[in-house]
Amino acid sequence: MQISSRFPLFFQIPSVRVAAVAITVVTAGLQAADGHAQAAAAAAAGLETAGSAKKKSKPSEAFPLTGSVALAPSIPSGALVTGEANRTGLDMTLTLSATYAIMPGLNLTATQNVNKNLVTNADSGASRPYDTSVSDMIVNLGWSPRVSDGKGGTKAFRLPGGIGMSLGLVGNIPVSRASKYVGRYTSLTPTMNFNKGGLLGGKLLLVAGIGVLNNFNKYTQSSTEPVGTNDVALALTRTGGAEALSNGNIATGSNLTSFAFRSLAVANFQINDRWSCGLTYMLFNGFRYFDARQDEYTGKYARVGRGRVDTQWGIASLNYNIDADGIWSASLYSFTASPPFSADGKTYRFPFFDFRSTADNFSSIGLQASRSF
Repeated sequence: MQISSRFPLFFQIPSVRVAAVAITVVTAGLQAADGHAQAAAAAAAGLETAGSAKKKSKPSEAFPLTGSVALAPSIPSGALVTGEANRTGLDMTLTLSATYAIMPGLNLTATQNVNKNLVTNADSGASRPYDTSVSDMIVNLGWSPRVSDGKGGTKAFRLPGGIGMSLGLVGNIPVSRASKYVGRYTSLTPTMNFNKGGLLGGKLLLVAGIGVLNNFNKYTQSSTEPVGTNDVALALTRTGGAEALSNGNIATGSNLTSFAFRSLAVANFQINDRWSCGLTYMLFNGFRYFDARQDEYTGKYARVGRGRVDTQWGIASLNYNIDADGIWSASLYSFTASPPFSADGKTYRFPFFDFRSTADNFSSIGLQASRSF
């Protein structure tokens, strides 16, 4: 799925091509989107999953380091189209995550995704066939306030109405090709999330959050002039590729963004001890570096001012705990990353699957198997 060519990681994601990205988003104080996005959101907010049963703790649960490994194959929505519009593809994503419990309510999580393209779609001229890409590592420091429980211990702080809250700081370690391409040093995203569990008989969990993402990029324009054969941008350019401009410059990405506001909404429903389902929605309102002024060349329908690029993520998932403890789990999910509106700016795109322009591969469908430790 070639979404990355349309949305070049301005919002700091490991890999926008597949829904495994989602996990990182939510756990990272939000960047999330895979089959476990809802559970991840709960973890990021310092919650127990809605409807989770109280079980006897194992001795190993006192160890402060936990983690998970997930493998997720996915196909783009263009694979569902017949005829010349068909854009069949197949990606496989490996997600590694580790969390260190610094103290009660304070956790440090690192997440890394590796994506392998197994089948390249018909638009391979704008991609690298059978490419293996390593995402940026996402590091999240999350804190959930705690108060005394009156028994010598602590409990999660609750606002009126039993609403929980958490604060986070998401950082980016730019090891991906995309970050090197735009000269990204890092990005930082302070976040605030609110959650309310125990609804509908303890089965429903709701999470809402806000965040402000700031990119620290070397390049602040849409193209740069290569300085030599060892220049990073030049090394990343393909002969005749779309990023190699006719004037000899290198395109750094049309959606190069200075900062973005991120909004999040999650709903997770615990069907029973094994089954759950959920929806995750994220909206990124990005602002570019360029500030266009009105002059004699300004078009009739052109908008002046700071450049904008808006992107929405929608994830729908059905999750199953293979064993009673939830160590092994599986998910069926759909992941959509698209502009909120159609090209004419008049039609709102359904956020959980792009029915309007399926061949554009804004959506993907996948399966994920994961093992926690």
